Amino acid sequence: MRLTVLVSGTLVILMTLCSSYEQLLACFVVYGMTDGAFASSMNISVLSTLSIKQKSQGIGFFHLCLSIMFVAGPPFGGFLADLFGSYNPAFYVAGSVQILAAGILFLTHCTKHGDTIAVTGIQAEIIDKKITVLTLKYTENTHGLTLK
Repeated sequence: MRLTVLVSGTLVILMTLCSSYEQLLACFVVYGMTDGAFASSMNISVLSTLSIKQKSQGIGFFHLCLSIMFVAGPPFGGFLADLFGSYNPAFYVAGSVQILAAGILFLTHCTKHGDTIAVTGIQAEIIDKKITVLTLKYTENTHGLTLK
């Protein structure tokens, strides 16, 4: 996912350098593949990082943020085009934002956190080869508490 965002942002900037239809077509084919790969993996990433109770709110908030960007992006690009007399700055800003986002994703990948595992209903975290219990999942029934 990080690589697709980086390639996508780079291609947005490189589109301003295209001087023929074939070059622009090649940029759009690769851009379409990277954008599709990113878009299809984002829902999975959002849903896999949240708990069951947070999934509906998380996916709703994610789509809210996307819709704000889809609504605000074109007018902002038009404003930049009017301000500078060319659409090139709008492409430079859009590509730079994507490259910045890729950089943030690469930084979060470089930071090392403890691995989380599930052991018979106990969620544990491995830190320095020691297991620390984080949460204990249970259900309440007529016979008392049982582990899930």
